[in-house]
Amino acid sequence: MPVLSSDQIRQLSEIIRKHANWFIWKVFGKHLISEEDIREIRESGLLPMNVSHESIKYSYVLGKLEAILKRNEWKDLTWEDLIGEASGAPSSVDKLIIDSSELTAVNKFRQLEQEVKNNLFEEISISTNHTIVEAAVRGTIKDTVKTGVELEQSYRKVARNLRETFKNSKRDWTRVAVTELHHAHQRGSTSAIVNKEEVYEGSDGVESRVFVAHDKSACSDCNRLYTDPGTGNPKIFTIRELMLNEGTNYIRPWRQNAKPVIPPLHPHCSGRIVYLPRGWGFDENGKMALVNYAEAYPELMKELEDEET
Repeated sequence: MPVLSSDQIRQLSEIIRKHANWFIWKVFGKHLISEEDIREIRESGLLPMNVSHESIKYSYVLGKLEAILKRNEWKDLTWEDLIGEASGAPSSVDKLIIDSSELTAVNKFRQLEQEVKNNLFEEISISTNHTIVEAAVRGTIKDTVKTGVELEQSYRKVARNLRETFKNSKRDWTRVAVTELHHAHQRGSTSAIVNKEEVYEGSDGVESRVFVAHDKSACSDCNRLYTDPGTGNPKIFTIRELMLNEGTNYIRPWRQNAKPVIPPLHPHCSGRIVYLPRGWGFDENGKMALVNYAEAYPELMKELEDEET
């Protein structure tokens, strides 16, 4: 007498799949799951089907806008402004980055979906086997009534454990969503610098110098990888360096392999890319400052030198 029948297990598995599809539909966009999946969710009546957001795309565009707009323009930006910017035809590069970010996010959700299913089957299997073994040891295995009661108690325990598992899974799904949206946001900011858009017209493209800023709650890993231990100032990288390190923060053992990347470095990472113009660095107080006039204004310095000669 199993705790759950194979049909009940299949139904639970289907519920998990539908919830995962709904989350992807709701947060990342309806174009990322099939029409059949959308129809199945709608017909089940289990979940609200009001609005689907293309959040990865919006986060990417928002990152570009934050990078190129002045502070007062950024503060006055409305949701309608963002939707208007995002509704325009993206460049081929923008589309490639957005598609890649969406694919990464969906793949991570599918991995979490499978983990939830694996945990479900493992919990049921372990609980059932444990109950039957105990009954056999006590000699009550032949008493179908007693065994049935024990399995019923086991079922209730499984149900409690599964509720906790689903709560944890919900937190995991939220964590992935927040992290992937921040990733898209930072890729948008980076794209504006690399493609020399508007205020970054004078940037050096992928050779542009940047640093990664954090709030005061930065973790020890971010401090280790993005802060100069000697001065306490942010380390300065080129965008190319950070891009070449992409993916090292997923290799296990993580702390031994992780290198500085375009944020986020890890789940819930608050790191953000900040452009450092030519000739700029950090003063003795750790503040951004113009430290090399010749590098910042080479043409002006050349003119001054010519006048002196």
